[in-house]
Amino acid sequence: MFLYVRKKVNVLYKDKRTGLLLPDSARPQASGYSEAGASRIRRALRGFNPRSTAPSEDIDQNNYTLRQRGRMLYMSSPVATSAIHTNRTKVVGVGLTLKSSIDHENGLV
Repeated sequence: MFLYVRKKVNVLYKDKRTGLLLPDSARPQASGYSEAGASRIRRALRGFNPRSTAPSEDIDQNNYTLRQRGRMLYMSSPVATSAIHTNRTKVVGVGLTLKSSIDHENGLV
């Protein structure tokens, strides 16, 4: 009686950066944002390398354009209008605070 033992065959892949053939176990494992918005290999995001500056500097340079686009979206896009109305009606300002109390006599909250 013969017993055949099957060995696991290492699958090779070609690394795009180095061009080397590496075993599949050496493939980098992505987690979190690296396969989504922070991906550098997805075709849609390959050329997206924004320059990062201070928030106030970026907003000040583009303030006019951002305001005009915001106004146009408010007037023409129901989703944008709904987002503004939701924030306007659901956000509590700094002057209002919640003061809850338990009605211990009736057992009601």
